[in-house]
Amino acid sequence: MLAEMFKLLILILALCPSAIDSSFQYFNMVEQWPGGYCQFHRCRRVPWPNDFTIHGLWPANHTGTVENCKKTGFAPIQDENKFKQLDSIWPDLDQPRPEYDTVGSRVLAQSFWGHEWKKHGTCSENMYNQTQYFDLAIKLKNRYNLLSILEQGGLSRGHSHEVVLYPLLLPPDPGGVA
Repeated sequence: MLAEMFKLLILILALCPSAIDSSFQYFNMVEQWPGGYCQFHRCRRVPWPNDFTIHGLWPANHTGTVENCKKTGFAPIQDENKFKQLDSIWPDLDQPRPEYDTVGSRVLAQSFWGHEWKKHGTCSENMYNQTQYFDLAIKLKNRYNLLSILEQGGLSRGHSHEVVLYPLLLPPDPGGVA
């Protein structure tokens, strides 16, 4: 009986590689508008950034976002330029702006990055180590500036824009009931 259960477990694991493999197929680059975020959260970052900021870079596959894949710890960012760059485009809006000469402030500022690395970044660790993961986020943010893309499409800050929703046209109900 035990042997059959073991064989069944091996078969299930072989047929469901996503249960044992944290592989991903693409990233979701998640950005947030600070004014919108801060309407619903107690933001301590003053002044708020006036551009979209990164919330996370989330690996995903056909089943959705993959999370909490490995127990790899977060190594605080030591490079001063990278720290400032990340703090600018990937700030923790719930914390005050870090004082760059205060170690305690820098550690607190990195707690959000540590959370994102441990929850999401480790799921891409088979291709990107921590440094490469954050470098990729910086590269994507710089290449695809969401605010510029929206402005090129005629949407700009400080203006209201009417959104027209068109009803989804569905085929008639085969049972004759509309």
